[in-house]
Amino acid sequence: MSARRTGNLAIRGVRIAALIIATAFCAHPAKAAEQHFRIDLDATEVSVAVPEPLSWIRGDAVGKFRMISCDVYQDPKRPANDGANIWVEAVIDASSYRSGSSMRDSDVKSAILDAKDFPTISFKGGSSWTDVKQTSDSAGSAVLKGQLMLHGETRPFEVPVQVALAGDKLIANGEISFDYTDFGIKPPSMLGLKAGNIAKVSFHAVAIKAPQGL
Repeated sequence: MSARRTGNLAIRGVRIAALIIATAFCAHPAKAAEQHFRIDLDATEVSVAVPEPLSWIRGDAVGKFRMISCDVYQDPKRPANDGANIWVEAVIDASSYRSGSSMRDSDVKSAILDAKDFPTISFKGGSSWTDVKQTSDSAGSAVLKGQLMLHGETRPFEVPVQVALAGDKLIANGEISFDYTDFGIKPPSMLGLKAGNIAKVSFHAVAIKAPQGL
């Protein structure tokens, strides 16, 4: 299954990831004002699970990435049916991978992600009001549609996200599964056995409303 067919996945499509948090504004668009949220790096976590070559014995390899930046914008002046009036830009540090195993970490960053040549993973995408499903006055869900750049390759990508607004904080959670070989990454191997090619990304993100004009 490719990232282009994530709509067929049960949980749909590293932000990136990242990445990311987009139905930021769950009030009705007619009542909304232009808003900008910035990620709280200390309160945000992005993890990735990939089946190891001996997964029936060792299980999945789970590692975490550090997000460099993420901004969420909302433009209520743009009609809901005229593209994305909620927009997300997220960047992850590819060299920040940590799994608790120094040997695995080194392999992932050098041999798999080629972090020296491709230092960042990024997602840019958005959603329109017509795609937002409200579950309450301050919570909802949507699918961000955009582009994921990973390992120097850029592909269409969709990110489902659950969002809640609490005062000046935006809290987002989600999971995405995709085939990382679509981005030119070769599965690692051990004793002639290859790792699984499906990566499951889980994220918990907290963003804070930025001062007006920033």
